Amino acid sequence: MLCALRIFVGNRLWMRYRHHHLFLLPAVLWVCLFTLFPFFYTLALSCVHKGAWGGMVNYRRLFGTDWATNAHALTVTFIFVAATVLTELTLGLALALFVSRRFRGRGALRGLLMVPFF
Repeated sequence: MLCALRIFVGNRLWMRYRHHHLFLLPAVLWVCLFTLFPFFYTLALSCVHKGAWGGMVNYRRLFGTDWATNAHALTVTFIFVAATVLTELTLGLALALFVSRRFRGRGALRGLLMVPFF
């Protein structure tokens, strides 16, 4: 292992390409900015109770109550998620099947579908 490491470090190619890992920096920053930061920010906000830091008060109240009181909220959430996913899947499949057929202006329509609408 040490011999292989010495050969790798002594290789001039390693010295030439040692900065290639910097190309990953934008992707790492993107992940940190748009996934890790919101996750930890939401976790911190969940510990706020009535405008002040409450610690685990909200979690104690959530898990300390009877599960029957949370059953209605869970049922409504499950129905909403199922309906939303089914609708999006159906519309997406129908649109994909429509765009895959040959018709005049198919390329322009495909191009428009690839443009992100914010």
